[in-house]
Amino acid sequence: KDLKRHYPVIKGCAEWMTYDVLERDEDGELHTRWITDTNEAVYPVRDSLYVTCAVIRCLENAANAAEQLDLDAEEVVEWRELAFELRKVLPVDEEKSRYKYSETTDTTLGAHHGAMINPFSFDVFSDLAWETMTQVHQAFLQRQAQRPEGAELVEGKGDNWIWGMSRNAIQCFYQGRGDEGFDFLRRCPIIVGPFMTPNEHIRAEKGPYLPWFSTGSGAYVHAINSMFAQVDEVGTILFPAVPSGLSSASFKWLLATNMVEVAGVIDQGKIVELNLRSRKAMSWSFRIPKSVAISTSFNSDVKITDSDSSRFVVVECALLEGTTRLI
Repeated sequence: KDLKRHYPVIKGCAEWMTYDVLERDEDGELHTRWITDTNEAVYPVRDSLYVTCAVIRCLENAANAAEQLDLDAEEVVEWRELAFELRKVLPVDEEKSRYKYSETTDTTLGAHHGAMINPFSFDVFSDLAWETMTQVHQAFLQRQAQRPEGAELVEGKGDNWIWGMSRNAIQCFYQGRGDEGFDFLRRCPIIVGPFMTPNEHIRAEKGPYLPWFSTGSGAYVHAINSMFAQVDEVGTILFPAVPSGLSSASFKWLLATNMVEVAGVIDQGKIVELNLRSRKAMSWSFRIPKSVAISTSFNSDVKITDSDSSRFVVVECALLEGTTRLI
């Protein structure tokens, strides 16, 4: 019912992408047009990684929605064909074995290079995506090693933007790289102190204003949450990227699939408590990394099986109306 209600918007986005953003060159090859991308200092660019990822995700979302609703069969074929073509023109630096900013230019390695991991999340675990994030983190560490004496963080180069640093953390967490993601995340308070200094809003006479800049703050909160709970097309993943250095932590009622809420406690690196809250009794399942499952003691009525991915196992459980304790 919800999908049917929102489908006209989903379809409209796909149509806008198709007719406004896509174009073919004289040889008939598909491209995203010259455009100003997330890095406004490098413009315009053609076949931008971020824009191309956005279009692919948009078209595939529309095709999936139409198929579920049994609508627009011809458009589904067109959208899937366009998305397939665009995947072949994603900008790649073959020499460095990673994605690059666009076919017409590259820029400082940062969150825009991981767009296919997040927010568009259609290529999370490929070798190319993995190597891209490895190089993003290495480049960040190299920049920080060059900071002036007494400085806690290098200014500029994207390392003093809370939304960019938070998205780097999210991208690492989506790949299950807890330690690297946490390395980005823990530096955010150095950038913004108590979150009262969004760096793009500073007046000379009054200092920072517009506290809690929503884009940056939302990215930071989502990054924290994504260490413990993530949702993708398959379903819910719990404890996907807990950093090895995070020996104690707790979280309360993060939203998962089917309106299930999750709360948990980690103590001395072990999961010691996991509660699920549901509005109704039902069967429910989630994925958890195999390495985490091995060291976790679930209640006896939980069933654990292998998943389609070598990274995870599937945990199946029966939820009560209200709160069910699994650990």
